[in-house]
Amino acid sequence: MMYRGCATAILLLAWTAFCGPLFSVGANVGGTESGVEVSKMPQGISTTANNWTGYVMFGLFGEMKLSEYFGAGIGASYEARGGSVDGYIPTILGVVTGGETFDYRYLQIPFYMKGTIPLMIPGSVFVTLGPELGVKLESQRTTKFYNVNIPGYPKMDNIDSITEPLDFGVSASLGYELPISWFGGLRACVGYYYSFIDIYHDKTLTTTGTSLDYDIFNRAFKYGLSFYVNINAARRR
Repeated sequence: MMYRGCATAILLLAWTAFCGPLFSVGANVGGTESGVEVSKMPQGISTTANNWTGYVMFGLFGEMKLSEYFGAGIGASYEARGGSVDGYIPTILGVVTGGETFDYRYLQIPFYMKGTIPLMIPGSVFVTLGPELGVKLESQRTTKFYNVNIPGYPKMDNIDSITEPLDFGVSASLGYELPISWFGGLRACVGYYYSFIDIYHDKTLTTTGTSLDYDIFNRAFKYGLSFYVNINAARRR
């Protein structure tokens, strides 16, 4: 049985290398401009600004070429999400202005389809589209006030217990691919991630006792460079 299994594995590898679809693996590095979309605010709190923040991202990906122009892929990357929300709360002592900055770390796992458009010059344009899963690694919140002095603020809190462990959305990208040789090549791309999950639990209280009934969704622009290697490219030579 063991020998039969080994023989099957060897035949499968041989078919993949010489007859099967083209597989590629690669690594990417780049950045994200991330923000949070607040579609619902606690009663009595008004939003004055929603600021985006830049982060670094890096990861790995694998792709299978299904035809001359279409393929499918999966990735795994370390990315940061977050942003800041400024606002004000009317009180009997006047209007208190402040803000909260949300900082999340995720393992992002995109599943995507890829379409390629050859160019008259060397290289090609490609587009990707597909669902993306985010596994939360860490989450923090920094609270600050601008026009009042409150002891202990600005204050940073770990908010893992009040944020969702998973995020889910859809991502799309547009890029340029330049094969260097039959062995592999380089890519540059930009993309956008749109989350469907309200990642914030509506249970935390502010120092004023107001329930933070936020609806917070991750949004992110992505950009980066990558290189890839064709695993079974020898048969294409």
